[in-house]
Amino acid sequence: MSIYESNSVDKTKTYLDTLNTTLSNLHIAHRIIATEDERRWWPYPTSPERIRYLAQARNRVLEPLQATDAAVRLENYQDYDKIIFLNDVLFQWEDLVRLIGTKVDGNDEAGGVKREDGTADEYDMACGIDLAAPGA
Repeated sequence: MSIYESNSVDKTKTYLDTLNTTLSNLHIAHRIIATEDERRWWPYPTSPERIRYLAQARNRVLEPLQATDAAVRLENYQDYDKIIFLNDVLFQWEDLVRLIGTKVDGNDEAGGVKREDGTADEYDMACGIDLAAPGA
């Protein structure tokens, strides 16, 4: 698990401290970066600045899977086949379960979540808004 958090004004950092302890106790590989910087995540004067900021955050989160430095890179990094990003888009835990349960490359051996018609979701990327009900 890799988390990059910045500039929260609520109890996020406290919850991340608790999560860090829990993951350590469970021997789950993780990295949590909680930073403060002088940039506000929104509103930026222009959309490209916002996109640039979010791209930099995404790249920091991916370091454990992409770093050439073995001290930063997760052991068995090549075994990961799903990455889920959460940013400032509203999500519900059920959506995460649905994303995790989707098929990968047409293979449903992982027990993909089935629709009522028996078919399973399959996609390479999805946005949180893709899973939301209309008007939600």
